[in-house]
Amino acid sequence: MKGYVIGFIFIFIFTILANRARNNKKIYLVFALLASISLGIICGFRDFSVVAARDVNMYVTPLLVNYNKFNIIEFVKIFNHLEVGFVIFCHVVLNIFKDGHMLLFFLQFICSICIFEYAYLKKDKCSIPIIVMIYVLFWYIMFFTLMRQGVALCLVLLGNEYLVRKKFLRTFVLTLLALSFHSSAIIAIPMYIYSYWFIINNKLSNKGKKQINFFITFFVIIIFIFYQEIIYFLTYILNILPKKIYLYTVDSRFYLSTGTLKTIELTLTIFSFLISILFTKLIKNKNDDFAKVYIFYLFIGLITLIISTKVSVLNRVSYYFIMPSMFYFYSVFKDLFKKDRTNQFISCFAVFLLFLSVWIYKYPMVKEWESYPYKSDVINILN
Repeated sequence: MKGYVIGFIFIFIFTILANRARNNKKIYLVFALLASISLGIICGFRDFSVVAARDVNMYVTPLLVNYNKFNIIEFVKIFNHLEVGFVIFCHVVLNIFKDGHMLLFFLQFICSICIFEYAYLKKDKCSIPIIVMIYVLFWYIMFFTLMRQGVALCLVLLGNEYLVRKKFLRTFVLTLLALSFHSSAIIAIPMYIYSYWFIINNKLSNKGKKQINFFITFFVIIIFIFYQEIIYFLTYILNILPKKIYLYTVDSRFYLSTGTLKTIELTLTIFSFLISILFTKLIKNKNDDFAKVYIFYLFIGLITLIISTKVSVLNRVSYYFIMPSMFYFYSVFKDLFKKDRTNQFISCFAVFLLFLSVWIYKYPMVKEWESYPYKSDVINILN
């Protein structure tokens, strides 16, 4: 535990220094690299004898055993059940460093660099420290097990931001790379089409609005008909539905804890909705196109997250919609207040406490996702 805390303190110090240097790209890059290296070390140099994640046993161990027995073409053929980009990347890294820990280090390093580049692109509208803090305290350790998709998610996140800036070649390359690490990144294509249509063109016809409204209404009806148990549960935890009625109406075969729907993810997504509503109502620029798009993403993410209790694969799909929306609305939360440093500091600190509480609950307390504790040789010294 002490190792994580000390490591995170150093990471946040590097992030604060990077934020101070946000107007100087070179200095920003130095501190971003230091923070990313620190994140890579904590993720990569794990003691697998303590806790070995599912993905480590499924991917890293077999790759480590076979990398030096075959050339790169044969290696790709043997692991043809995995995405070709991921396999080639693993073959190159393992042949250079001959160490599974270094492979995990570089996988996480790619994710971290993408996050810092994304934060830099958003520096004029969003808070860089809050973006990094949300990543470190929520997505970062989740990516310990979602290794391939973690890289794909970060590449798609960055690609969408380049699309907004009309840097289409970069978006195209990042999308191809994301697909080569995890096939679920195919969801980026309709996301990019929607972003281009709504943000770049900055217009939406009446017919398009009717289509979107029909789409939303259709899914709300589907949820109400086929997922009444979840509606009962939500109204119960919000103290709207009495316990006796909840116990009477809920399907006894449905258990939230055994599905793929995680209470923390659901809570943070719903809270993002509340912030988004406040944002669109109170912010001076009510026609913020980014907000409109991310609200729509939040809705799709929430729907897919709920339906994932029945179709587990949708749990992975929901992250592509929730991740960028979560970064956006939590990092602009400070704009709900007057341009007063005290109010902005309080709002930022509130977001920090929220995600710190999530991190403590998910990992030190319930040890979710087999991601805690990971004790590296470096952290063992600290402990």
